[in-house]
Amino acid sequence: MTEKTQFINAVYVLAMGDTTFHGPSQKSLDRLRLDLERSLVNKKLRKHVMSAIAGFQIAHTTSMTQGHVSAFISELVEGKSDHIIESIEEDVRQGFAKDPLGFKPWDLYPR
Repeated sequence: MTEKTQFINAVYVLAMGDTTFHGPSQKSLDRLRLDLERSLVNKKLRKHVMSAIAGFQIAHTTSMTQGHVSAFISELVEGKSDHIIESIEEDVRQGFAKDPLGFKPWDLYPR
């Protein structure tokens, strides 16, 4: 299993472990945005990269549960996953380059 696959699976498993399914706090969303944008080359791809990792369409960060936000933050801690985020961002960028209208980032990595 590749490091990227392990990262994606870790976010998925951690997020699904949250059974409360309540919305994220603004403080958590701000931290996630800052942590993720630190790793991205193109900040406009943030929601698409998060959709690719989460496996569902993220139209807005408030559509995620606190479990998803916490899972993202825990996996992004201290920049240890920057190279993985960069690789996922490149996969998303290539997906849009190949099929700009039909590409769905949330289907990029089958679960």
